[in-house]
Amino acid sequence: MNIPIGIFLINFKKKMKTTGNVILITGGSSGIGLETAKLFSQKGNQVIITGRNAERLEKAAAQLKNVTAIPGISAGQKMLKGW
Repeated sequence: MNIPIGIFLINFKKKMKTTGNVILITGGSSGIGLETAKLFSQKGNQVIITGRNAERLEKAAAQLKNVTAIPGISAGQKMLKGW
């Protein structure tokens, strides 16, 4: 079933590919970000987590497979730099 939304058609029969991707998660050292990283890691994706606290990021990455931690980057920092 295709439903027009604006100029886009959404096909509800297609499923999103959730394995074999590269996933970037900001705030991946705790909370929802960490749990999301766990789920994508378990499905065989390469996961990159970012955040402000390098120690927590490394600890989170050590728990998971296929996860790379990049400290010092957060979504809020990038948005606020333009203000």
